[in-house]
Amino acid sequence: MVKLVKWGANYRYPLGLVVKTMNEGTNCRLALPVLLAEYGIKPRPPKRVVTEVRQRYPKTWQIPEQERKKRPYYKDAITMDPEGSYCICFPSSVTR
Repeated sequence: MVKLVKWGANYRYPLGLVVKTMNEGTNCRLALPVLLAEYGIKPRPPKRVVTEVRQRYPKTWQIPEQERKKRPYYKDAITMDPEGSYCICFPSSVTR
């Protein structure tokens, strides 16, 4: 990843600083950091958000059965999250 410093009118290429290097995303494990960076998704929410979620939803919490029956089931779906979103779940599926 490169931070843009300047792209002057007379510069053929922009001037930048390398701030992070990444491996080529040749498998799911390696591709995730590349995708997160490319789309501006933060890998972890702030601690205050994690604390609030843990307070509201203990590990034993489940969606009530009557609510679950009302929800549609989507297979092979992905989400399109806005810039600045946090990567809190991975509802996508990858098929070769």
